[in-house]
Amino acid sequence: MKKLILSLVMVFVLIAAAGCSLKSGDTIKFTSLPQPVYTQGYEVEQFKNEVKVSVNGVDFSLNNAPEGVIISGLDFNNVGSHTLVVVYNSVSVTFDYEVVAVAETVKVATAGELEDALKAKAAVIELTADITSNERFVIDYSVTIYGNGNSIVVTESEDYSRAIYIYNVDNTNVSLYDLRIAHDDEVGKETRGISLADCENLVLTIDNCSIYNERYYALNLAGSNINVTVNMKNGSTAGGYCAINVWGETNVINVMDSTLLGENVHTYHDSNAFATIVANSDNHVFNFKNVTVKASSLKGNTETLVQITANNNVFNFDGCTFEYAEVGGVQCPFAYNSGSGNEIYINGELNK
Repeated sequence: MKKLILSLVMVFVLIAAAGCSLKSGDTIKFTSLPQPVYTQGYEVEQFKNEVKVSVNGVDFSLNNAPEGVIISGLDFNNVGSHTLVVVYNSVSVTFDYEVVAVAETVKVATAGELEDALKAKAAVIELTADITSNERFVIDYSVTIYGNGNSIVVTESEDYSRAIYIYNVDNTNVSLYDLRIAHDDEVGKETRGISLADCENLVLTIDNCSIYNERYYALNLAGSNINVTVNMKNGSTAGGYCAINVWGETNVINVMDSTLLGENVHTYHDSNAFATIVANSDNHVFNFKNVTVKASSLKGNTETLVQITANNNVFNFDGCTFEYAEVGGVQCPFAYNSGSGNEIYINGELNK
């Protein structure tokens, strides 16, 4: 299986501009990032097809780099730390990554097998079938889960139930690939699809996944999280009463080439107004590139695309598509903003 595999000891991602004499007008940036960790023997050509860069606004994969672009630092044969460098004229971007030896993959087909693998802290877990459980799955360490297109559906019906609960994971990574995750019940209070709590300096990767929780939140960051980075990409979907709900301190949400759905299904009441993307605390950064953001209202509640109830949050929407909810034939607003110092940019323009 030629896939990315996380080790138990991870490195942090660094994306930095380099060069001491920048040529005026030249810009370069990653538009599809590498992963932090690769398995020894990973194919260079596959890597170059997956990683994309923009030079002066023109996107391309590393495998189709135009003349003048220099790529160095690719080494998937030797275990250890490496740095990818992409240079055009006098500007560059770098990315630190780790190459690890092939780890044993634990294959699971039932809820019991998945629970056992998580309790044993298996580094890599691969689903071979759909899994249904009436209890949440708790992740409390660095792990990579490959869904192979399969599902994890949780029907836990107690108050504050979750499908996947990422708890007390610090200074490392949790990665989910090709996986459908759903919380499916009509009983539990304040349910979540994926919920994070007590995490610090965690990078959560959600790659080609679907997360759904109709009654409440698809992806939730609780107030105890600090410096969490979420990278959702490659056709992922998050949907529910809100798609992304963020509390905590200085978190960063990056969503690329994905879809976010805010579906307000609750009984009509002023207090049930909500949004697709919600910031409930200060100083977060939200970056959206090529994302479809949708809102809908089933029973007449206002459902905006963005709701901000705190201060000094930054939202960047680049190349995104917006689909608004309507109530009584009237389009709901783009955003509800009750805080101060918040900024929303659409294609670089400040939304006022």
